Amino acid sequence: MKAIDCILEVSSLLNMDSVKSYVLDYKAKVLNNLTPSAPDSAVANKISQIITCINMAIERISSEYLPLKMSESLVSDSTGKILYSSASKRVFEIIKVEDANLNYRVIPYFGVDYIVLPKPNTSYIVYFRYIPDFIDSISGEFEISPFVTTRLLSYAVVSDILLVKNSFDEAREWNDRFLQGIKMIQKMGRSRLFKVNSL
Repeated sequence: MKAIDCILEVSSLLNMDSVKSYVLDYKAKVLNNLTPSAPDSAVANKISQIITCINMAIERISSEYLPLKMSESLVSDSTGKILYSSASKRVFEIIKVEDANLNYRVIPYFGVDYIVLPKPNTSYIVYFRYIPDFIDSISGEFEISPFVTTRLLSYAVVSDILLVKNSFDEAREWNDRFLQGIKMIQKMGRSRLFKVNSL
C-alpha cells in the first residue's frame, strides 16, 4: 500500500485541506516526472503526524488482527540459538520450526528475542508472524494484509490522531468503524476456511 494514498484519505476525512492540496499537487508532479516542492512547516508537521499514526496502525493490525506470516531457512549458532534479528523480517511471533526430521512446537516467552533449538549449526525452516517495515516519508510503501483497504487503515489513523488531540469521543467513533471493518474481514476469512474444509 502507498503511504501517499493513505495520507490523502486521512486528510480528506479530517478536513486537512492544506495537506490534501499538497498531496494532490505532489501526486500530479510525480505523475508528470516533475520534482515536487517541499511542504511548508505546518503541512510537513501534519504529514509527519499522519505517517507516525500509519506506522502505529500497521503494527496494530499486523500484531493483533490480521498477522502476516512467512517461513525462512535460518541457521542456529554454536549454542543452538536463532536470533529473531537474523530473519529478513521483523519477527513478532514464532509459529513453528522444522528441520529435516522433526517439527518443533515453540512456546513463546515475552521479552525474549531468540529461540534455542536442540541442534547447533543446523539449518531450520522457521515459520513466523512478522511486523512489516515502517514508512518514513510520503513516498513510502508498506506491507499489510491484502484485505485491508486504504479507507479501513485510515479509520485507525484518524482515531489515533484524534486521541492525540484529546478528542476522545470522535476517536472512539472512528475506532469503532475500524474494528467493525476488521471483524467483517475476520468473519469473511472464517467463512472461506469453513467452505474449503467442507469440500
